[in-house]
Amino acid sequence: MTGARTPGDPIEAFLRHESHTLVVGGVEFFVAVPRALEWAALARRRIVCDPPAGVAVVLPETLRPHILAALQLLPALAVFTHPRSEGDRATDEPPRAAGEPSPPALAVLPVEATDVRWEALRSAVELGIPWRPVAPDDGAGEALDPAEPDTLLASSVDAVELMRLAILEETTPVDADAARVAAFHLQELAVPGENPVLFVCTAAWVRPVVAALGADVHTPLRRVRREELRLHLASEELARWISAEPLGFVRQYESWRAGSAPADANWRLVAEGGLPPDRYRMTVTLLEETRRLYEEEFSTRLPATVLTPLIRYARNLALTQSRLFPTRYDLVIAARSFVDHNFGWTFFQQLNTAIPPPAGADAPRLELTPEELGIITRTVSFALRLRQHVPRFLSAYLERPREPRPGAWKKDFDEATMCSYQPEDILIEGTAARLKERGTETLGERRQLSHPFTSTLLDGLDVRETIRHWYEKRIWVREDYSGRAKVGSVVIVFDEDDDGDSARRPEDRELLSPDGANAAGPERYPYRAHWHGEHTQESDMAFYATDPEAHVVGPGICRCEYGGLLLTTPPGRMWPIWEDPRLRHFRRKSQLLLAAGLQLTRDPVVLYIAPRPPHPFLKRVALRMGLRVLHQPLGSISPQHILRLRTFHILASHQTRTWAHRFIPDP
Repeated sequence: MTGARTPGDPIEAFLRHESHTLVVGGVEFFVAVPRALEWAALARRRIVCDPPAGVAVVLPETLRPHILAALQLLPALAVFTHPRSEGDRATDEPPRAAGEPSPPALAVLPVEATDVRWEALRSAVELGIPWRPVAPDDGAGEALDPAEPDTLLASSVDAVELMRLAILEETTPVDADAARVAAFHLQELAVPGENPVLFVCTAAWVRPVVAALGADVHTPLRRVRREELRLHLASEELARWISAEPLGFVRQYESWRAGSAPADANWRLVAEGGLPPDRYRMTVTLLEETRRLYEEEFSTRLPATVLTPLIRYARNLALTQSRLFPTRYDLVIAARSFVDHNFGWTFFQQLNTAIPPPAGADAPRLELTPEELGIITRTVSFALRLRQHVPRFLSAYLERPREPRPGAWKKDFDEATMCSYQPEDILIEGTAARLKERGTETLGERRQLSHPFTSTLLDGLDVRETIRHWYEKRIWVREDYSGRAKVGSVVIVFDEDDDGDSARRPEDRELLSPDGANAAGPERYPYRAHWHGEHTQESDMAFYATDPEAHVVGPGICRCEYGGLLLTTPPGRMWPIWEDPRLRHFRRKSQLLLAAGLQLTRDPVVLYIAPRPPHPFLKRVALRMGLRVLHQPLGSISPQHILRLRTFHILASHQTRTWAHRFIPDP
């Protein structure tokens, strides 16, 4: 058996796919999810592509005198407020149980650029289309639900199918009085013989308004004016709390909207076929901008490959919560976890920085706390790599001082007095010691040889080889060379700095250059220097790095990035290797460092950590010197540790160390 259907019922015809749009009495129903950017974009495309006779939205009709002033503040987030009396309650708000806290005393209604209702009004005003808010004013404002919209599906699925699904699943329609008020306004906007009026609403309004349009419309008594209504601009903190969409997404939505404006030559093409990037693409855009700012701030390079697992993790986390897209909280936690707290903080700022209003538009600022709004917030803590220099009860964060005028911090540098930053020295020396230990252990594993027993057991019986050669009826013993496999100099190459030459020269020709000249192209690491250890616990160092003058971060403080470095002990033996004519024929700086390390080492092994092995010529040179080059790939060091090692600072003098901690993050 099948249920009886009303003959000519337009809703049933729409649900049975007999019509592509739901049009009743000159009114086209656009069923959408409020406060979601995908539906705002769909509404704009619908209005711009085929302008309707009018636009009606489910907003309190008491806002009508103030709507134009509110639209002038977009894309900044604005709010309507008015005192809330005890009799004011939303039609869909359930009765409060005994002991349940009362709602906030101030009713708030946000004005958002990515809300489908405000986007419909905004587009109608731009195109000169009649518009009207049609909902009665219940005085309750709008519930600031902390749940974020999960409407990613609307960017890839036919919107009409989503409208049908919303109508089928709706079980709590609005009351008949509200539907009669809306029907009254819709009939006033409708123009016979022209395009229908576009009614932007939720699924709860469809059946009651369709029923009201088919009957004699008489509007009930209601409030049509509210004298205490006020329009405000939301403060930055308030906008972060009540915005349904991340403010970084709102900025990208505005960029898309500017391209689809009627004044643009390509507006119709964009309006008919284009929608803004989906939420994942918007997230990638914000992450790329965060990555750029992070690299600029810390003079380092963050591989783009770190963003792929970050996005994948956030997506999988959303799926575990039955969502298609993660919440803002989950995105920030993922950014903080996959890189570090500074990256998470920068991403948090990109995601939640408030948008200013257009030039000339202004309104009183509104400051409210989450407690006053009755909303629940979640806290994210960031341990930034910037030291605390005031008592904790006075401040939790200290702004980095700014340069008083361009170039003021460069005047203190003198080549004869320059020195390093001591916490970074401790980091690099500790890393070199651990690498030496690891290299010695590796050699110890490799340097155990077996021999047939002749006159001595050497370092003990080799049971495995004895069993393997049992058919010979001979005993095999092992000889341990690990005691003679000690690591001396350490060469770490982060970037070989080919100077544009490696793409044109094969491997067997890239060692020597007859004239020592660099190939065409700018040098990435033009700065070359050597330092002596200040005491017996420090190594001598030679390195090549980025230009110090390119990034002056404080008075007498330059930030650089290593391309490669050489560490050797005991200190005091390093000579000016970069000016040595005997080494000038090495084309690559990394090869010159290894050649110098072979001459300076006191132990038989030089540890060479680089993306690829050293040139065979240098290996042969080491063998002639009775030495050995042990290569370990750069990937044996974690990416996070490489980022910490590569960045270092050059100080103008030892006195600069007294204030350097104010400008340099903790290594």
